[in-house]
Amino acid sequence: MKQANTQRRQLFSGCSFLQMRMLALCWFAYIFAYLLRMNLSVAIPVIKQSEGYSNTQIGLLTSLFFLTYTIGQLLSGLLGDHLRSKPLLVTGLLLSACCNLGCAFSSGLPMLFACWILNGFAQSMLWGPLIRTLSLWFNARQLERVSFYMALSTITGYACSWGLASFLSERLGWRAAFWLPAVLVLLFAALLLLLFRSTPQRPLPAQEHEPGLAAEAPRSLDDPSPVVPRLSLFAYLGRICFPVLFLMAAAQGLVREGVGVWLPTVLTESGYFPADSLWFVLLVIPLMNLAGVLFVQKLLRRAGQNSGKILFFLYILITAAAALLFFLGGSNVILPLILMVLLLSVTYGTGPIFTSLIPFQLSAYGRVSLTAGLFDFSIYCGAALSGAISGALSDGYSWGTVYLFWLLAAAVGLLAAVAWFFFSKRGTAPGSKPAKAK
Repeated sequence: MKQANTQRRQLFSGCSFLQMRMLALCWFAYIFAYLLRMNLSVAIPVIKQSEGYSNTQIGLLTSLFFLTYTIGQLLSGLLGDHLRSKPLLVTGLLLSACCNLGCAFSSGLPMLFACWILNGFAQSMLWGPLIRTLSLWFNARQLERVSFYMALSTITGYACSWGLASFLSERLGWRAAFWLPAVLVLLFAALLLLLFRSTPQRPLPAQEHEPGLAAEAPRSLDDPSPVVPRLSLFAYLGRICFPVLFLMAAAQGLVREGVGVWLPTVLTESGYFPADSLWFVLLVIPLMNLAGVLFVQKLLRRAGQNSGKILFFLYILITAAAALLFFLGGSNVILPLILMVLLLSVTYGTGPIFTSLIPFQLSAYGRVSLTAGLFDFSIYCGAALSGAISGALSDGYSWGTVYLFWLLAAAVGLLAAVAWFFFSKRGTAPGSKPAKAK
């Protein structure tokens, strides 16, 4: 145990100032990105009250955002492995800020739809290039820790966005929850233009291969070549068993974003939590999400980064929590709140396995941005279904029907996790240990 702690402390001991600066810039970039995407969730109760929109209309709005986000993930993932990250990041942040300004000054539902749909495409230009940048700035041993810090950026982004949007929408009106974050992001984009570097000027030293981590080789500004021969796209997707990963990630996105988008509305409609008191609850939730990330990170260390084993266990937890929410969610408001927070916590802890750990583990194939983009695409395919269907079900039936919908999605994810578990036992999945010869 003492030796393991010493090794973790040494992961960043040899990092240069530029490396730490790049990690900080990437970390804050995604926090600022969340200010421009999670503000809608908190503003929904106020928007419904002041503008008279229904859950079905708002659900369709969130689904169309996720639809353009998923399509954009494929495009930015493919481009991110061939273009420098800086132009993509700055363009994405600037476009997202402009879309939020458009939402703030929208005169009706059509303009709000147009701006928020375009915002989905703008947001899709960020994660893949960020992950590729980090894979070029840090070696394989350091990337394990980097993935953990980037997971914290999403949780911090949630806390900042939900807290700021709740405060602004109640004090200054829902439009302030869009225009003020946009101004802050415009200022940060100017900072990125000055300080961000897509790749290091000198190649990283080669690292010895570690179990559960991708083999690493020197990479430089002009030589981002893969360590192993590049496979064709379809051969690569078959190599990583992507259809199974797609089902798992889509189920995770459907449950996570379904709960994340509709939790404030569920609490407000219950009558126990008025809209002006939600800020306290919404600030506590990210702490639980942090607990989920820390919990999953500890499991990964104990399992030697074996994604198959850990994902199988996590989807058992997700399905069990969704089942309890369906069967016991109608009893009182406190129990559904606890179960939905638990679902958010576990699904948030699961997310970094898809969006950063596995792409880093597969960095030897030279497709880090594409892999991260594919996983984000998968997650938000589920999210796109969740927004519209959950909103329509809540309007036409009840929240109990929505909980059943989330339970079915979790069950699909569990079945895919079983398949991935047996795939990983063959020793071919990322992070799995090679099977011993008989």
